[in-house]
Order: sequence, then C-alpha cells, then structure tokens
Amino acid sequence: MARTPASQRKNLARADSAKMIDNLSLGLSHGLMILAAWILLRRPDLDVEDTARDGAKEAAEKRRRLLRKGRFRA
Repeated sequence: MARTPASQRKNLARADSAKMIDNLSLGLSHGLMILAAWILLRRPDLDVEDTARDGAKEAAEKRRRLLRKGRFRA
C-alpha cells in the first residue's frame, strides 16, 4: 500500500474544511430563515383582515385590544 504524497494530503484537507464551511453556512442561513418564518407566523395580527372599509374599523379595534393586552407590536 503506497503512501499519499504530502501535496495530495494538503488538497484533501482543504477540501474537507471547505465542505465543513459550506455545511455551516447552509445550516446557519437555513436556521435563520426558519427562525424568521416562525416569528412571523406567531404574530396575532395575521388573523386580522382589513380589506373592506367596514372591516377596517373592526380591525383597528382588534389591534387596540391586542395592544392593551401587550400581544401586538405596532
């Protein structure tokens, strides 16, 4: 069994560390996107629809109630 030359070992080490950095950056970016989606989906104002003019007053009242409770951030 022949030994691998030193230059090949350095190249293999670089390739392994590059894969680790790629996996780290992919994991970090995807983790942050999941965190952002989770935070956005937990917002209570997603249930408030203010498309109609009559509904706008009701939506504003819902927002005021949520603000009083401390569950809604403007």
